[in-house]
Amino acid sequence: MAQGMESDVSDDDSNSLSIDELLDLVHVHQKVTKKQSKEIENLNTLNDLNAILATNYEDLLCKFKLLSEKHKELKLKNESINDTNDFLKRKRSIPCANSISKEDASTSCID
Repeated sequence: MAQGMESDVSDDDSNSLSIDELLDLVHVHQKVTKKQSKEIENLNTLNDLNAILATNYEDLLCKFKLLSEKHKELKLKNESINDTNDFLKRKRSIPCANSISKEDASTSCID
C-alpha cells in the first residue's frame, strides 16, 4: 500500500457480529420499543384520568364547603327556634300576677 492510504479497519472479523445476530438484536430492540410505547400510552391514560379525578376532587371540595356553611346556618336557625320555643314554654308556665277570678252567676249583684 501507498503511504497515507493505510486502512484502520482490521482484517480480523472475530469481534464483529453476523447479519443474523444483528437482525436478532434489531428484533429485540423493536419488541422493547413496542413495549415501552404501550407503557407510555398507559401512563398518558393514567395522567388524563388523574387530571379528571383532581378536577372532580376540587369540585367536591367546593361543594363540601358550601354544604358545611349551609349546615352552620341551619344549626343556628334551629337553635334560634329552640330558644324561642323554650321562651314560649316558660312564658306559659308563669302564672299571671294579676289573676282575674270569675264570679259565679248566682253570686252576681244583678237579680
